[in-house]
Amino acid sequence: MYMLIAVQQLQSLLDDVRRETEALRTQLNNERATKQGLEGLLHDNHTKGWQTQMSIQEKDTEIQLLKDRLALNESKMYLLHAVFRKISNSVKIFVCLNCGAFCLMFFKYVSLIWVIG
Repeated sequence: MYMLIAVQQLQSLLDDVRRETEALRTQLNNERATKQGLEGLLHDNHTKGWQTQMSIQEKDTEIQLLKDRLALNESKMYLLHAVFRKISNSVKIFVCLNCGAFCLMFFKYVSLIWVIG
């Protein structure tokens, strides 16, 4: 009878070990799934960070291009303004007393251009 109790105890102990082993397998599988999910999130965050960095670089490049275009257009504007000042200093508009037409006189070339008035 003692042997029967010992066998039952061993059987019960073995069942307990099997249940514990199964619980540990389930926990291990859950932790593997959690690990894979976290690795996926880490990869997604890395990808998003890389995409954000690329977007920032593209925007910086675009901003620099616009700054360069603005500087070029400002340079052209200043050049045209200087040309306009030079021309306006050498051109006078007056009304011809004889005919009443507006006349442009270029003092530099000493010539008259008649404008219909």
